[in-house]
Amino acid sequence: RYPTIVRRYLSSFIDSMFMLALFIALSFLFPQDTSTDNALRIGFFFAIFLCYEPLCVSFWCTLGQKITRIRVRRLSTFEKIPFPLALVRYILKVCLGFISLFAIIFSKNRRAIHDFVSGSIVVNANAMLSPEVGDMCDGDFSVSAEGPSGTKSPERESSRKGIPLAVKIAVPCWLLLIGVGTVGIWGWNIFVDQAKVAIGRNPIALQHIGDIQKIESDFLATGEAEDVDTFVFRVQGTKGSGTVTAQFVSVDTGMEEIVSGTLRLASGETYRLIPED
Repeated sequence: RYPTIVRRYLSSFIDSMFMLALFIALSFLFPQDTSTDNALRIGFFFAIFLCYEPLCVSFWCTLGQKITRIRVRRLSTFEKIPFPLALVRYILKVCLGFISLFAIIFSKNRRAIHDFVSGSIVVNANAMLSPEVGDMCDGDFSVSAEGPSGTKSPERESSRKGIPLAVKIAVPCWLLLIGVGTVGIWGWNIFVDQAKVAIGRNPIALQHIGDIQKIESDFLATGEAEDVDTFVFRVQGTKGSGTVTAQFVSVDTGMEEIVSGTLRLASGETYRLIPED
């Protein structure tokens, strides 16, 4: 009725290999070593890593659980666990790893630490066909598929009316957060590429830095800048390295231009990027 630790490990291994295959596929979908492709790879990586198992556990089952014929259910009602609990369960599972599964040895119904925290239980799929599941719960609490008179129990009947409100709210919000974050990273990296081109065109930067080979955003210094159009970058080129503090304006689609700013070299020398008349 309860899967062994080896079976649960096998399920996790299959899911890990499936996610690895998805990550490899991402490298082919976004093969270029550009900031845009890197941002998209990172965004999709976190989306898959954080959402694959929690979403599958909440609504269906993972590929590994399907193959090994095990299911994750809520201990109190024997229904699918909601997404927020599935997410907490997954994060603990990843963080604790073998330590969490080691608790299975000491649990009478083979629950891991992440199962105890999320109020879940892992059972064999064929055990779900049994009309009585009361002995699958801890303590005196029991749940049966049918009530005393052979009618459906209120808990199981109400659970089939629809997806819990918490899941309806949490899933869209979580996906929206991931989407906004991915778009934000993608947009910022596009701007960094445009800023790199603008700095590379500047005669002063070209004279002292040369062709820019590396550019990094200094978010702390940028946040302290008085003007919202002023950004700070650490640049490294063929002739030297330094810090560019510049105000950028958009002059065309996909093109930024420096209207004022300074270049501070690693040696301490400072130059105006736009000389005063």
